[in-house]
Amino acid sequence: MQNVKHPIIIDQYYCDSKKPCLNKTSAVKVSDVAFLNIKGTSASEEVMRFACSQTVPCENIVLADIDLTATSGCTPTTYCENAMGCTTGSVSPRPCLLNYNQTGIYELSMLVSTDRRKGKQEKKEYVSQFQR
Repeated sequence: MQNVKHPIIIDQYYCDSKKPCLNKTSAVKVSDVAFLNIKGTSASEEVMRFACSQTVPCENIVLADIDLTATSGCTPTTYCENAMGCTTGSVSPRPCLLNYNQTGIYELSMLVSTDRRKGKQEKKEYVSQFQR
């Protein structure tokens, strides 16, 4: 991919109308989707977007061997809302998916800055678990 506007996207709120669409809470179920071996550049800062319904969340999204950068030189970002899945291999930028493990526990994993004194940008992984 080269200079694409939305390299990886699932959007259950998508609206294909010139008139504003009503925001509905239900949606078609999206599950068992894999994005594999995707490399390239994005015209937008947001390179991955998973906007899923709270009522019908996206499940079992698999990201494998992803390497996306923003052509603007900005740090590429990801957006997730009610999206569950896993990664394998190298995935960059780091996705925001909720990870499901075999014990029925979801894990939300992200990097957070732990010390902002004197411009220090040490980052550590933060994992939050909750029962579904």
